[in-house]
Amino acid sequence: MVSIRSAPAAPFPQPDPRRVLRERYVRVADALGEDPTRLLAWSVARGVESALWSADHDDEAGGAEELAEAQLLAGLAGAAL
Repeated sequence: MVSIRSAPAAPFPQPDPRRVLRERYVRVADALGEDPTRLLAWSVARGVESALWSADHDDEAGGAEELAEAQLLAGLAGAAL
């Protein structure tokens, strides 16, 4: 178990978030016995949903940021958004 003090930094501000995210999704997928692409696809769907909710609640900047993150995840999953 990772303690809060030793927890890795947030992936999106990293110089190469794709590498960090790919490693994390593979690690979690292995632990769960799931396909990393399936986990990524779920994350994309939730990210888009969150972006739409933010935009609908007058937070267009937050929605745009969430959508950009969902696009990055979609790229890792092999999909275009």
